[in-house]
Amino acid sequence: MRKLRRPRLTYANAVASLALFVALGGTGYAATQLAPNSVGTAQLKRGAVTAAKISARTRRALKGKRGLQGPVGVTGATGAIGPAGATGPTGPIGRTGARGQQGDPGADGAASAAITYMIGPQTIDASGFDNTVVQAPVTTEGKYLAIARVNVTPRGTGEVLCTISGQQSDIGGFDVAGARGDGVTQTLTLTYVGDFPDIQPFFAGFTLLCRGNSSPSTSVEVKQAKVTLLQVDEASLAEYVP
Repeated sequence: MRKLRRPRLTYANAVASLALFVALGGTGYAATQLAPNSVGTAQLKRGAVTAAKISARTRRALKGKRGLQGPVGVTGATGAIGPAGATGPTGPIGRTGARGQQGDPGADGAASAAITYMIGPQTIDASGFDNTVVQAPVTTEGKYLAIARVNVTPRGTGEVLCTISGQQSDIGGFDVAGARGDGVTQTLTLTYVGDFPDIQPFFAGFTLLCRGNSSPSTSVEVKQAKVTLLQVDEASLAEYVP
């Protein structure tokens, strides 16, 4: 019977056994016993280091200083106007103020007293004695303004004069206007004032008459005449001497 030989421990067998031990337990050794400066960029996965894994001191150190403010950009175009808002509620109506004190009565103005007409045509002989066209009577004491309008047509070469004057008036005198031209119809306007403080039984008022001036053969045809009397507060006559 043959005897089994005990293997001898050689240097080669020892090295091989050590290598097998390191290979089987190397992973656990590397995970718990890392050498200094052995982890670099290549060993880190993308996104492996987050802000939560960095200390507050490190995060403050990573912040840079604030730089200078850059230039202001160009102002953009104005935007479109938006729609109008809803109309607000109407405010309360204020109270009506107290009525003011009534003023003193004003002075009486002019009042129309009378209008007297003469409807023609009426032919007046310039050389005749009665050249009266129309009379406007004054029946109430007071001051009056007389306005006369008369349409005349002279006949002949001479001039026709028409006048208006007051009777029983304290203001004497008259207003006069002339017309010339054979067969030419013209409108004359005359005005005068009168003060009638005391009305007598005979005629008081204004008389409008027309007569010839330079030729006895001249006559005048009056188509119509009107005298308007206005009662006024004051009636006076200022003479003008050029």
